[in-house]
Amino acid sequence: MKPNPLTRLMLLSAMTLSACGPQAYMPTTIVSNQTAAGGVDLPPRVDIIVGVSTDGGMQNIYPGLETELEKFTNKLQSRGWDYRFVSISMSEYNELSSTAAANPAYNYDLYHKVSLSRFHTNYNTLGLWIPAYPGAAATDPLYTLSPSWMFTNSLTIPSLDFSHTDGRQSGLRNQRNFLQLTSVRNQVLRADANLAVISISNGRDSSDGWTTPTSPISFSGTTPTAEPAPNAVNVAQYVADMTTAKTNPGQFKHYSIVSHHTGDCRGQPSRLGAEYIQASTLTGGIHLDLCSNTIEASLNAVAQHIQSQPMYFKKNYLVLESQPDQSTIKVYKNGVLLPQAATNGWTYAGLLTSQPLIYYPTNLAPATGYMIKLNGTAELNGSDTSRVEYMALGAQNSH
Repeated sequence: MKPNPLTRLMLLSAMTLSACGPQAYMPTTIVSNQTAAGGVDLPPRVDIIVGVSTDGGMQNIYPGLETELEKFTNKLQSRGWDYRFVSISMSEYNELSSTAAANPAYNYDLYHKVSLSRFHTNYNTLGLWIPAYPGAAATDPLYTLSPSWMFTNSLTIPSLDFSHTDGRQSGLRNQRNFLQLTSVRNQVLRADANLAVISISNGRDSSDGWTTPTSPISFSGTTPTAEPAPNAVNVAQYVADMTTAKTNPGQFKHYSIVSHHTGDCRGQPSRLGAEYIQASTLTGGIHLDLCSNTIEASLNAVAQHIQSQPMYFKKNYLVLESQPDQSTIKVYKNGVLLPQAATNGWTYAGLLTSQPLIYYPTNLAPATGYMIKLNGTAELNGSDTSRVEYMALGAQNSH
C-alpha cells in the first residue's frame, strides 16, 4: 500500500519535535551508602593521641616526624577513616599538672588543635562541612564543632626543645593527665570511637621522678658522670588511669614507637623505652623499634593494628544529605531491597534533631537531618551495609 502523504507529514513532524524540541528534565538520583558502625572490615572511627618526645636528643629524628605524621593522617583520610588527631609533648619540662588536669580549659603549652578527618556525620561527599539541618546558621551549635577553637583541618606537632637534652620525659603521666582533662573527655573523645595513644621517643619514661646515683655511670663510652636515674614507673597504674577514658576498656590501646635498646639510634644516644613497651603490652597494642624501622613503616603497622580492632554496633537510623521526595525512596540492606514497613522494613522518620544513629551498645553517633528508620531485621549489625536511593524534594520531571 502506498503511504498516505498526510501520514508521512505527521511522522516527520513528530520526529523533528523529538530531535529538536525541549528535552524533559531528568532529576538526579541521590545515593547514600552507609554501614553499621563496626566490624573489622569497616573503616575505623578512632580518636588518636600522639605523645612525642621533644627533647633536643631527638634532633636527628624530629625533622621528618611532622612530615611522616602528616602522611599518616593523609592515608587514614584516603581510606575513609573517621578520626580525630591531637599531639602532645611528653617532656617533663612541659608537663600538665594535676591541677590543670582538673581544669576544663585546655593547656596550649602541651598540645595543638585537634585535627579532624572530613568523614564526620555532617560532612558531605565533597568533604565540605554542611549545616546539620536545613537553614542552620554558621553559629548554630549543631552546625559547628564546639568550641570551634579546639579543632582544625591542619596538623601540627610540638616544637623541638633544644634547651633540654637530658632525656627527662614524663610521657605516660602527660598522656594520663591529658586524658583526664574534662574538656578532652567531653569534647574530644567520642563514646563510640576507639582510643589510640601513641608514644614516639628515643628515651625512657620518668613519670615517677628521679633519684641521683651515688657513683658515676658511663653511657655509650662517654666520660663517666653522675647521671640521675628515673625511679621505677608504675606503668600499670598509668595504663589503668588512661583506660578509664573509655566505658569499654577494650576500646583503648597504647602503641609505642621507641628505642628497643640503649645506645646509638640514628646517630643520637637512646635509652630502652621499656615503660612505653610495657604500656603497649598491657593494653594489647604493639610496639615498634624507632631505631631500626622508618617512622612511616611503624605508623603503617600501628594503623593496620588499629584497623583490626572490632567495633560491633547496631544501627537503626540512616541520615540523608537532603530532604527526599518520599515516593522515590528505595532502601537496600546488603544489596537486597527492603519493604517500606514498620515491621522488618523501613519507615521515613522525617527531620530529626540529635537522633542517635546507633542504639547498641548504647545510644551513639547523634546526628541531625532527614532520616530513615530501620525496623526489626532491617537494622544494621556489624558488617551489614545499606544503600538508600532517592530524589530530592522538588526535583521532578518537567513537561
